[in-house]
Parts: sequence; structure tokens; C-alpha cells
Amino acid sequence: MQIEKITKQYETYKDSGIEWIGKIPHEWEILTLKRVFSNRDGGAWGEEPQNNENDRICIRIADFDYPKMTIKHDIDYTVRNYTSDVINKLTLQRNDILIEKSGGGEQTPVGRTIIFNESFNALYANFMDRLRVRQNILPKFIQYLLVSFYQNGITYQYIKQTTGIQNLDLTNLLSKEYVVLPNLEEQQSITDYLDNKCSKIDNVIETEKSVIEKLKEYKQSIITEAVTKGLDKSVPLKDSSIEWIGKIPQHWEIWKLSRLSKQIIDGTHSTPTYTQDGIPFLRVTDISALQNRNDEIDFENVMHIPTNEHEELIKRCKPEKGDLLVSKNGSIGIPKIINWDSPFSIFVSLCLIKVSSKVTVEYLYYYFRSTLIWTEIAIGGKTGTITNLHLDKIKEFKIPLPNIDEQKSIVEYLDKKCSEIDKAIADKEQVIEKFTEYKKSLIYECVTGKRKVVA
Repeated sequence: MQIEKITKQYETYKDSGIEWIGKIPHEWEILTLKRVFSNRDGGAWGEEPQNNENDRICIRIADFDYPKMTIKHDIDYTVRNYTSDVINKLTLQRNDILIEKSGGGEQTPVGRTIIFNESFNALYANFMDRLRVRQNILPKFIQYLLVSFYQNGITYQYIKQTTGIQNLDLTNLLSKEYVVLPNLEEQQSITDYLDNKCSKIDNVIETEKSVIEKLKEYKQSIITEAVTKGLDKSVPLKDSSIEWIGKIPQHWEIWKLSRLSKQIIDGTHSTPTYTQDGIPFLRVTDISALQNRNDEIDFENVMHIPTNEHEELIKRCKPEKGDLLVSKNGSIGIPKIINWDSPFSIFVSLCLIKVSSKVTVEYLYYYFRSTLIWTEIAIGGKTGTITNLHLDKIKEFKIPLPNIDEQKSIVEYLDKKCSEIDKAIADKEQVIEKFTEYKKSLIYECVTGKRKVVA
């Protein structure tokens, strides 16, 4: 699919008086967002299902498919029980718009919307409001307008956050913000055009995402194959006696991680006091986003703690260049080689492994990037709200091991192959970014009259 440039514009324009919209076609109408809707209703969570006639599907924020502006399909929806009055008032109709008013996150601020176009009966949870568009205005056109509101940061201006949850001041948003509307026929033309174009863009993005997932799987399979079978496919194999490892080269051995390490230790088990200056304090979140061996930690954004508050623990950990960090709770099993030249200055809230001379830290890194680690985690982890690996379980991890020279050859091979795959993934991510931005600009141009859609 090719990205097209603006080809047609309207004959005359006027100033809308709306900063983020700018000039609009002369015939278009300007009105407050509040005047677009005939009804606004908050949702309800209801009670536990009773297996009676008042049980209803309850649409949650987690059910939103924001990129496609609808709810997710082929999933098990939540069922709740409601009184007859609530059912009569809050049952969704086709073309109802649902707006997220509580929740959100750092990367996905609250305020996203979807349009309900399902044939089944459903209500909606209390973290959202329903907006019903008044007659003589096309609901899907308003949905596209609200998408543009969100993507251009207008919704963000009405977020209030006093705790970890973001809350959207929807009342002020509706009363203070303005929208621009063409006539109903043109609304339909624009909506049909955007439906067609956005569907094609979404297909491109989904295809690229699918390729990325396959590349990631391929990368992990290459890593797993290399750290269990080596590079020479002609060498005889033997049974490792470990089900999830299978056969290994005859000259390899199985080692417990504790025998390959000088020390395995973790950091604090309590939340420290954070300060602007002091000792950098590495958390699981600081390494969980790192996908490659040479990825750098963003030290400008890590937390800090007072030097004297955990002085003894800092001395005990003593992280140094060449040690390995492994996350042991949350996103467990993520490795990071310490590659900075400032020993004793980093305080670690993860598992710290000081390797012995029997293994290179780079080889151990790739072991933690293989599929073998997931079986070890399943055996040693604790199921709950946060999966946690205790040090005694980590020490029991079993690792197929060749000699040092072969380890180095495997690392060199994996560095090269993974770099090639990572480059292919990065190229696909650029395509996704390009088409995502194109979709954003396309919607904006059409719903604000920058691009004229010809029926």
C-alpha cells in the first residue's frame, strides 16, 4: 500500500478559531463538543452473575480494540448481574461511543474511545462513559474526530492524576472544546473514505506485526539451538537426561548455575527512599525493555537512593563490569550484562551473578535468552500476582556447556545472526511507525477539512 499525499482541497477556507485545527472549509460548522451529544451516561460494574435473566455482558476497558475503534472479538467477555432499571438505562445501542475516563498509563493516557457496533446485548463498566450522538450527526464521523482529539493531545489536557490512576475531566472537555462539522452527506463521504483507507492501513500494520513476531520466534529458536546443540551439526549427540534440554553434543556437560558462578545474590526486598541524587538504583523495569546484548540502560531516568541508607547492602552487592543481572520478579528471566566502568556505584534490586572462569558472561546471557529459561522459571517460579524466583531456585538452573573456546564461537555466531534479525525487526517497526503516523495524519486532515474527499 502506497502512502498518498493530499491531492484535493476545498475552494475557500475560514479561520476556525481552534488552535489545533486552524483553517477549515468555509461551509463547515463550528460548535462545542457538548452539543454533539444527546446523552451522556456513566457505566456500572453490577454484581456477580446469578445465572438468571438479568445477567449481561459487561464491556470493560480491557475489551477495547483502540486501533480499530471497536471492541475485541473472539474473546470471553465478562458477565455481570444488573437490576432491571440499570439494564434499561445502560444497555448499549449500535453507534454508541464509549470513552475511557479512568485508568490509562504512561504510554497510553486515559481518554481513548471506541464505537459500539455489535448485535448482542451488553452494558459497560464504571471506568467509562457512554456518549450518544444526537440526530443529524453521523456517530462514526464523531468517533474519528475524537480519535484525532486524542492523537493530537487535546484529551491529555483534561487529565487529572492524584494517585496512580488517571481521571479524565470529561465535563470540562465537552464544554470547553470545539469541533467542526460538514453537512451530513459529506460526513458520510469522509467516514466511508476513512473506513476504507484505515482498514487497509490496519492490514499493513497487522501484517508487519505478524512478521515481527515470527522474526522474534526465529531469533529465539536460533539462540536455543546454538546453546543446546552448538554450531557443528556433524558431532555426535548424547542424552542430557533433562527433558526440556533433550540431546546435547557428546563432549558437552550439564552444569548447575551455582557451579558456574562465584556469587549469586539479590538486592533489597523493600522499597527504598528515592532521591534526586545519590546511588543509581536499578529496578526490573530498567532492564525489562532491553532486547539485545548491547542495549544500554538509560541512566538519566533511573531512580536514585541516598548513599548512606543502604550502605551495607551496597557493599554486599558490589556490581562490577562483566557481572550479569537477571530479573527475578515481574518480567522474570530478563538478562543484562553490566558493561559500565563504575564498580561499587550501582545498587541492584535484581539478581546479580558473578560468573566463574568456566563460562563467559556473554554465553550465559544467551542461555537466559533461550527458551530453556521458561521451563526453569515454570519449575522454580511461584504463581501469584507477581511471579517470583528465589535465589535457591536460580542456583539450580541447569545449563548445557561446551568449553570456553566453543562458547566464544557460539557467542560470535549469535551476535551476528541476532544483529541481522534485529535489523530486519527494526525495518518492520519503521514501516509500522510510518503507517501509524500516516493514519493519524489522514484522519486529522479529513475531519478538519485539510483534505477534500470526493464521493
